[in-house]
Amino acid sequence: MGAKDRNHEDLKFSYLAVQRGVDIRQDQAIRQGPEATDAAFEGFEDPEESDISNKPAFHALSLPRAIYPPMKRRGHVIFDLCTPAGKIERWTVPRSYSRQAYRDARKSRWGDLWALGAKTRVPRNLNLGDKHGEGKKERLARRAATKDSMREAEEEGDFENEGEEEEDEDYGVHDSDVPDVPVKKRGQHIPSWKKHNDKKKLRQAYNKRSVDE
Repeated sequence: MGAKDRNHEDLKFSYLAVQRGVDIRQDQAIRQGPEATDAAFEGFEDPEESDISNKPAFHALSLPRAIYPPMKRRGHVIFDLCTPAGKIERWTVPRSYSRQAYRDARKSRWGDLWALGAKTRVPRNLNLGDKHGEGKKERLARRAATKDSMREAEEEGDFENEGEEEEDEDYGVHDSDVPDVPVKKRGQHIPSWKKHNDKKKLRQAYNKRSVDE
């Protein structure tokens, strides 16, 4: 949701339906598409006053499914649903909409079908990123390469510090009039301001030594 690349490999889908044989949508005349979505939004909850014989017939394939855990707020529940039309929509079920629907919405979970309708609906536009963008394997390889380059840069910095220490020994940095600079350990990170401050102290000590001589 809102990713900059195609992250469908990273998402945890709520279900996977696989079936071989005759398509039951054609045999049983199952409604799908925008018409089924509108009917599901109206809801299939039977009022207490209605007759059982007038109960509308619907199939599970005509119902939206929650693709994320429902967000249960105070006084309302928010669903992110995959509709029968193949679209992602956000439905809101407040307490004022229906007592039965609100009670069942509070008990709903990720992956459940929803047949009791909602009060409001908002379409959601998913950003799956560039079709030819890098996938999960490419991202992991790029991150590993970045870590390796950073590790090599740190090792090169250690070698440079060792060379500077040898030069400092030639100039007598361990004399009493020259401040002691702590030796950087392998893998240790020293802030840039600390390095600059230590070099400044050494430079001042060298200048003072040359003036005295």
